[in-house]
Amino acid sequence: SGIAVAAASGNMNGEYVVASGSRQGVDFNDDYASKGMEYFDVWAPEIATQYAQVFWTSQGILKLPDDIVQRFAGKVIAITGYEQDQVMVTPTGQPGVNPDLDVSVPINWAYNHHYMTWMAGADAEFKT
Repeated sequence: SGIAVAAASGNMNGEYVVASGSRQGVDFNDDYASKGMEYFDVWAPEIATQYAQVFWTSQGILKLPDDIVQRFAGKVIAITGYEQDQVMVTPTGQPGVNPDLDVSVPINWAYNHHYMTWMAGADAEFKT
């Protein structure tokens, strides 16, 4: 199973550059903390591949951080964004143990465009 932790506010991928029509770099407040927004991290189990291999299978149910689940139990949570990153972790094979040591994997090392996520409430059940 994955590991989940609540995290301090910020943008995982740094400052965003916003486009509007043909205009690039449009003014936009991407300091979500100043808007009262927060984020949390969820690590999936390790994926280990070699050059030219494909990994395309379910990683099972990844739980949200306990404090988020408890805080929103019986309430509605508004998820206003979703970011995905592939990282090398330390120690190897233990995702989420030392998130400050995570190193993003360059996109040309492990391209991933087939990922999905579903979210369900406490009384819901996924069936395949």
